[in-house]
Amino acid sequence: PRTVDSLMAQGEISQMCADFYNMSYNMSRDVSRSSVIADSALARPVVTEQDRIYHFLIAANNSELDYASRHYESGLRRAQQLVNSVDTSFINRHYLLQTGYLLAYNNLALCYILLERSAEGEKYMQHVMSLIDQFEKTSVNDSVAQHNWEVKRTQFAVAAMISYCNMHQWDGAEAWMNRAEKYLQNMADNPRVDKAHYPLFCYQVSCVKAYILEKAGHHQEAAQAYDEFMMNPFFHTLRKNKGFK
Repeated sequence: PRTVDSLMAQGEISQMCADFYNMSYNMSRDVSRSSVIADSALARPVVTEQDRIYHFLIAANNSELDYASRHYESGLRRAQQLVNSVDTSFINRHYLLQTGYLLAYNNLALCYILLERSAEGEKYMQHVMSLIDQFEKTSVNDSVAQHNWEVKRTQFAVAAMISYCNMHQWDGAEAWMNRAEKYLQNMADNPRVDKAHYPLFCYQVSCVKAYILEKAGHHQEAAQAYDEFMMNPFFHTLRKNKGFK
């Protein structure tokens, strides 16, 4: 934030750009602070084309804040308004805009699932995956974008799996768990994909897998999944951070 503020003071970046980076910085640290930044930014006039880009990215992140805060009705409304407000010519300018567009659609799908409207949620989840396939085909010469789609495909599948699990909709949870496992294998097999989030995704999938298999009466397979969950490096990091031995 200090670097962002100094760049803005020097005229290197706009206020809207600074708001985007400050909001992004606070999203995992202080949701309330991030929401305040977003509300202030989204109320500000869009003056330049750069403002329009960062305004859109802030709005996409804001729909995620609603989802993370369990404000599902608000998140659904914001996400729907956002995806309806832009055209493909704008979205296709850069993979970060496409990523924001995907994020909004994904939040729309998850909010529907968590509002017990799973048919609509599933429709939008399938649309998210179709969009990733589409964006992937049109960015074959952009290695950074290609890596991004591989990670996002896994991230969104895991999010759908967890949402269905939270709603005790086990068929949906298992279906997206199976897709997530396939995408995780694709990540593992691709040496060029950023593996920063790979342990977290594996941790989440093995946890849900153990639960689903146990409920289905597959106790041996559930125990194996639970062992994978316990051996995951992310699990040990969490235990250490919480003071467990």
